[in-house]
Parts: sequence; C-alpha cells; structure tokens
Amino acid sequence: TAPAMLSMLRSMGRDAGRSLGWFSREERYRQELLPHRAHWFLVMLGVEPASQQYGLGAALALHGLARADQQRVPAYVITNTQANVRLYAKMGFEVAGHTPGADDALGISTWRMIRPAR
Repeated sequence: TAPAMLSMLRSMGRDAGRSLGWFSREERYRQELLPHRAHWFLVMLGVEPASQQYGLGAALALHGLARADQQRVPAYVITNTQANVRLYAKMGFEVAGHTPGADDALGISTWRMIRPAR
C-alpha cells in the first residue's frame, strides 16, 4: 500500500531519493510488461529471517495466486534474491526481466516475474 511504501522510504533516510527512483523504474517495467491488463501484483511479501524456511512466504504467495486464479488474471512479482526466483518458478512464474546489481543505482539485483493467467 502507499502508506507502507512511504514508511519504508522514510526509514531509508538519505537513500530515499535513490529508492524512490528504484520504485519508479520498477513501476515502469510493470506497466510495460502488463500494460492496461488486470493482474495481481504480489508486492512486498516477506518473512523475518528467523521465521524463514517454514513455508510462510510460499503460503502468502499462494494465497494471492489463488485470488488471481479465481479472476483468471496473470500475477506479477519482483524479487531481489536468486532463492526467491527458484521459489516463484515452482509456482509457475517466469522471469520477464532482470537488472543485475552492478547495473542498479542501489546495487540491488532485481528479477521481474510473471505468472500467466490460469
């Protein structure tokens, strides 16, 4: 949600401007990949490191995917870790774009993934 994103940007302090640029770039990519099409954007899914490896992240994603399936629309997700690329691939997502960390202003590798409508 917008308030959550603003809160996260505030917490980033001096890097907020670069972070806002990153969010803007990713939004442009999303609009290019799914222009004017209804879709689910699984945004900011995350699990505290101490609670990872118990399937909680997968459960969150699968809940959103069930809603996308009910509406017969594609789903879109952004991830910054190779492990998540493998996780989302198991759920039917395909990599639609990748920005290596060395090419990113924040040094963050980013994968954009789409799961076709089912």
